[in-house]
Amino acid sequence: MIGQTPDLVSQLDSAISRDQGLALLLSSFSEVSDELAETLSARGAALKDAGEAVLSEDFAAWASETRSLVTRRLAMSVKGEDAAVAFLRTQSNRFDDAFYDLCFRITAETLRRVTGLLEPLGAGEPSAAAISEQLNSAKYDVECLDAVGEVTGNLLYRAKTSLLTGTFLLHRSQLEALQGRTVDAAETAVKSAKALESAAANTLLSAEQRALAEMRLAALAGASKPDELAKHQEAGLAIAEAGEAWDAVLVIRRDRAYWAQQRGDWNAVWTLYQQNIELSERLMQKARVNGDAMQVEQQAQPDYEGAVEACLHLAESDPSFYERALECAEQGKARAFLRGLASIAMALGPIPPKLAERRNRILQQMQESNGDAELLSALRTIEDQIWAHPRAWALDTTCVPCSFDQKRALVPRDGVILSYFAFPDRLLIFALGEQGLLGKPAQIEVSSGDLAKLAAELQATMRLRGDYETIDAMQRKLAMRVEPVNSAMYLRQFHDIALKPVQSLIAGKRIVVVVPHRVMMGLPFHAFTDAGGRTLIDDAAVAYSPGVSILRWSAAQQRSDLNTCFAAGVSRMAGGPKNAEREATQVAQVFGTGPSPATRDAVFANAGKCDVIHLSCHSDMGPLFTAFAGLRLEDGPLYQREIPALNCLSTLVMLSACTTAGGDTMAEPGSELAGLVGAFFRAGCPSVIASLWPVADDAALPLSEAFYAALKTDGAGKAEALRQAQLAVRRRTDDGFDDPYFWAPFCLWGNY
Repeated sequence: MIGQTPDLVSQLDSAISRDQGLALLLSSFSEVSDELAETLSARGAALKDAGEAVLSEDFAAWASETRSLVTRRLAMSVKGEDAAVAFLRTQSNRFDDAFYDLCFRITAETLRRVTGLLEPLGAGEPSAAAISEQLNSAKYDVECLDAVGEVTGNLLYRAKTSLLTGTFLLHRSQLEALQGRTVDAAETAVKSAKALESAAANTLLSAEQRALAEMRLAALAGASKPDELAKHQEAGLAIAEAGEAWDAVLVIRRDRAYWAQQRGDWNAVWTLYQQNIELSERLMQKARVNGDAMQVEQQAQPDYEGAVEACLHLAESDPSFYERALECAEQGKARAFLRGLASIAMALGPIPPKLAERRNRILQQMQESNGDAELLSALRTIEDQIWAHPRAWALDTTCVPCSFDQKRALVPRDGVILSYFAFPDRLLIFALGEQGLLGKPAQIEVSSGDLAKLAAELQATMRLRGDYETIDAMQRKLAMRVEPVNSAMYLRQFHDIALKPVQSLIAGKRIVVVVPHRVMMGLPFHAFTDAGGRTLIDDAAVAYSPGVSILRWSAAQQRSDLNTCFAAGVSRMAGGPKNAEREATQVAQVFGTGPSPATRDAVFANAGKCDVIHLSCHSDMGPLFTAFAGLRLEDGPLYQREIPALNCLSTLVMLSACTTAGGDTMAEPGSELAGLVGAFFRAGCPSVIASLWPVADDAALPLSEAFYAALKTDGAGKAEALRQAQLAVRRRTDDGFDDPYFWAPFCLWGNY
């Protein structure tokens, strides 16, 4: 949050989003006043006159919130029931929609916390003490809302209060059952049902609220009354569909799928999740701005996971469901990748000055932060507001789905596609050959948490391995046996997890295309090592893709020409790597030309003209957010958010810099990769070579030489050329380059 100052108006003027301003006001509950509300209202009017419509609306919302907070503080200060009633009657003019909505939001949030405590998702028994504490907090607000509805006579207030009252009593009944108070629980459940039935039948409420009331009634029925549970679920679904309350439709279907799973009815589970996926697809196509599509996609991730699980069970009697499982898994991965791309788009239209100022403020705070989800949320909100502005550019979400036959057609000749899908408790591996799936998917019992831990340790090991020039002599003397700088253990573990289960299926293949998932995105599959010391590239070329349908896109963008090259290396004088200029010169010579200036202007001028772009420089990845990822060029950083505007017509981009294949470490669930690789995909380039960890300068130079020699002179494909270059560097044992730190950081993403 922004640091506290005596002037709330100044703090709000510097807020990065409406939500942050609302949170600031709530945290300043004891300081707000009617005078502040008037000041904020005047500030909003002035901004409106100045043409800053978005910020004007923010200040109007903050003014309304301030007045409501003052009313709430006054109501809470009254002691005794008679005095409270008298206050409510004398101050009824203050009870407007904003005040009611404030109390409603606070109460609903408290009850959501209670729901979370009652559904610990396998984390152990719910804590009765914690639930009781939250319910006591909600009790005052429920009574206050009830009193406001009675005093004002507002029928909508009373209807909404009945929904919250029924929810509150539902949770109290659950608490009493947890405490063994069976009789009390039954009596409270009856009261809860009465309030919820009233809400479900009240047409003043929105379809979403009425559907929610039916869902609460279904929860009251529970597994002990399956017919009643099903009746309320069906009623809630009918209300939500009729009112086009699509979020409620998605939630109700997931709940029905859960109960169908408990019954072992996997056909019903599959149907429900598939219906949700189809609905999400339609909603994404209708989304007006990126943020809307991103939100739909993120909420859909449990549906993809549930559909894959259902297919695995149905495949036991009908093996064709393994193909459907792959389709669902890949569709979810492709959508997650597109969501990641949405965070790096660049607005091309004029931006109102105050919106641009707010975005810059957010970016500055993110750069100084050690990680703040609120800042990430604020950035997405401001980008939505910018993209919604006239002439602004928005994400095209029409990329998926991709049928099984289309996926099979993408398998390279004499090759195989390995598609990974990570559940919380296990890993699936689909092996797709030219004729179809090579058997049923392998299932490895390993948690996402364990995979993440191993991946983090491998990355840390590679980073600690350090720069060859400064500490290599010491490490060679120790024969790389010091665990903090020895990656062999981790590469062997990952081989046993990710490759050994499908070893027989990939044996003899010319090329292996790896389609990783979630935490596996940052892993060097090509360097995974078996018990005999052999790596994957000893036997096959390796390429990577965020999704099979993205591979289809990259294949469609492929250009066959490799005649022209833009090769640029930042000079040592400008702060570049020591071999960067030499590397660019040698790469350019392969194409019969000279090196180009390592500047932003040169990149923008040549990206649409050259078949190959080779950049040798340092990177600025930012500690957490890919909004700050970029390449350090001689006239300033080239940020990844600028790259989509390049209109890149190259068939290959090679980023010879440190950790250029990294993604957003603050990405939310359902978001994949993005980063510089995604940015160049977005710009139109079908193949990107990028690095997974810091690159040793003395190894990058011979690797680039060998790669372009194989690519241009020998006519090898991109994946095979990279394989030959990596093997050539690995053979330089006298230089110590046989360690994966030197030869394995680069990987090819996209068309091979």
